[in-house]
Amino acid sequence: MKKHKIKKDNQEIAKKDHKMVEIHGRDEFEKELNSDEGHLKVLKFYRDGCPHCANLGNKVYEEFCKDKSHDHDDIKFLNIGVKEENMSLFSRFSVEGVPTTIMVRVKSLEVKIIEIVIGADKDGILRKLDSCLKK
Repeated sequence: MKKHKIKKDNQEIAKKDHKMVEIHGRDEFEKELNSDEGHLKVLKFYRDGCPHCANLGNKVYEEFCKDKSHDHDDIKFLNIGVKEENMSLFSRFSVEGVPTTIMVRVKSLEVKIIEIVIGADKDGILRKLDSCLKK
């Protein structure tokens, strides 16, 4: 049951808010990554059924949305699950374990990795996210 809860939670939030997108393949990823050039993209790599991924869930996104000190228009969260259509993305970003959160900016089609957090450290992710938005 937990396996489907993460996916369902991601889908429910994505329906409500265009700032969180569940990725289904490389083409969709490239489109979302290259939209809004210069804006921060938070890539959350996860696996359904992973207890650490389930624990982290969408807590980072929810906490970030509560924080009124940032312009929420400058950021997009991309959820990338372990699925056959996403495996090239795991390779591209050298993701070997989940959950892994990578913060990137794209400028002139060049992807710059700013921060990487491996594990379900919600507070660490939020600190790094805050730092990225101040740069």
